[in-house]
Amino acid sequence: MPLRRAIVILFLFVACAPAAPSAVPAATTAPTAAPAQTAAATTAAQPASGSAPLVQASLANLSKTLHPYPDSASYTQSWVDVASLIWSGGLLDFDWDALDYKPGMAIEMPRVSADSKTYTFTLRNDLKWSDGSPVTVDDFVFAYENASKEENKYVGLDTLQDIASFRAPDQNTLEVTLKEAKPRDLALGVASSIGPVPKHVWAGRSWTDTSANSEILNPTVVLGPFKVQEFKIAEHGVFTPVTTYWVGTPKVPQVEILANQQPTVAYESLKSGRANWVHNVPPAQYQDARSNPNLSV
Repeated sequence: MPLRRAIVILFLFVACAPAAPSAVPAATTAPTAAPAQTAAATTAAQPASGSAPLVQASLANLSKTLHPYPDSASYTQSWVDVASLIWSGGLLDFDWDALDYKPGMAIEMPRVSADSKTYTFTLRNDLKWSDGSPVTVDDFVFAYENASKEENKYVGLDTLQDIASFRAPDQNTLEVTLKEAKPRDLALGVASSIGPVPKHVWAGRSWTDTSANSEILNPTVVLGPFKVQEFKIAEHGVFTPVTTYWVGTPKVPQVEILANQQPTVAYESLKSGRANWVHNVPPAQYQDARSNPNLSV
């Protein structure tokens, strides 16, 4: 998905082994921020060891949904924060050193047709869902077929509407055909914009109705370095490592996101060590944060 793959990974991938894939197009291995907006504990960006949990203080309630393809109302900073833990990765990633795309869940860069419309990907054979089931090309096709329906109101639908067809000619291959040729980087972004959804869990369930599909609010099978242990919108979310994660098992034993923290309270949590990361430090505390040797702004 374009939005999921545009996630800024706040803190978790620097604690994974081996190095995790970059998100496209806005990922960074060590988040930075504009003055008076964000302060992050140094331990969040560069943890000394993997023995301690990481904690983020959120200024709002947690996302009302953990749907991998959210609608516009659900696409919030909180959704981004959580999705970076449980729904990360794509067929291609972006190498910020080389400033170019590189293979992600695909074994190699796609083959491109002579008319520059069809992109053919070969899927890696070591991809597993958090329950140990293999990730298949059918999971990608299932995701596209549902996310591309207008009635499902996916916030990134405009991007998917550039796709003429999305199919799996065999059990290892995904073939994406665009409606018209585009410049290389734009075409690669569109062609690799679909991430998988576990068909063996979601098939036969509603894509949008939370009362008919509990996976929307509390997904039990995910594809990211962490899985949901507990998620209470007004309290916190707790996430534990996925041992089958294709990039490598995270070294961090737990990630917690604290909900609905007032800015000053969140900042105090950061200073005290209760939290490792916080968005939007109040302007009045910005200079204090800059002068604190234990914080990185």
